[in-house]
Amino acid sequence: MITNNIKKDKFLVVSGPCVIEGEDIAFKIAEKLVLYAQNFHYQLFLKVATGKLIGLV
Repeated sequence: MITNNIKKDKFLVVSGPCVIEGEDIAFKIAEKLVLYAQNFHYQLFLKVATGKLIGLV
């Protein structure tokens, strides 16, 4: 289960684009969000327009 991977001592951000215009832009957005999460030391759930959580990055 995804929630088993959430660390209680780290800030959690659920983020992602509201609308995906294509695969290329989706990957660019994901790369930026992962980079921010690594630089600022927070957990990230990447959410896409399907309404499903992809998982902890």
